[in-house]
Amino acid sequence: MTRGCLFRYLAQPVLVVCGCLVPLFAADPGKARSPVFPDCLNLSPSTDQFRPTDHPDCSKDALDLGNDKAVHDGETLLNLAPREVSFIGCEAAPFVTFPAAGPNSKFRIYYPTGVQLAHDKYVAPLLHEMGHVFQLKQAGSYANLKASLDDSIERIELGADFIAGFGANHLGLEPNAFLINLKLVGNYNNNDLESHGRPEDRVFAFRNGYFYEEGQPSTVADSYADFQDNRFSQIKHQ
Repeated sequence: MTRGCLFRYLAQPVLVVCGCLVPLFAADPGKARSPVFPDCLNLSPSTDQFRPTDHPDCSKDALDLGNDKAVHDGETLLNLAPREVSFIGCEAAPFVTFPAAGPNSKFRIYYPTGVQLAHDKYVAPLLHEMGHVFQLKQAGSYANLKASLDDSIERIELGADFIAGFGANHLGLEPNAFLINLKLVGNYNNNDLESHGRPEDRVFAFRNGYFYEEGQPSTVADSYADFQDNRFSQIKHQ
């Protein structure tokens, strides 16, 4: 599974989710400091990569997900103001979070429009992406976020899975389909620095969020801190 790969629409209608936070810029002779997004939709040759600058049409919330009630509820749960996040639909895009470029700019969450997907099926992966916004806001920058989590991409991504589970529970979403898809996008290659975690790690992180002290009041900030301070190590040592 390549970095930034969010889903493939397989022979059976299975949504494979592995939302990604993209902070880096790749060297490109034709485009200085152009943000790189791998194409995981098989819409173009594997050597091609999705860049927002190559898709000027990708500037609007094509499916109006920013006005979806569940998305609004997720923003409220994570203490995100609608004015802080832009949702951008694009046929060639993956689900991906792009950090705010400055104090007055918005976090950008791209989502794909190039597959047949029911409107409500976007909520679960968007919760993962909003989890990245929550992480970035807490840390102040991507550099601070990585430093606070031992420069571990895996801790960042499993943390977003945990937040997605926490949000899914509080929003009353059905977890089973999301759990099945998480199992399909894990990575057993321990040498892959961009690994989002083993399949069982991703499922365990989501379930930790979904069933976090069920019935007990807890803020997302407190539960997330507990995950990173305590439960992440439990996942890695199980």
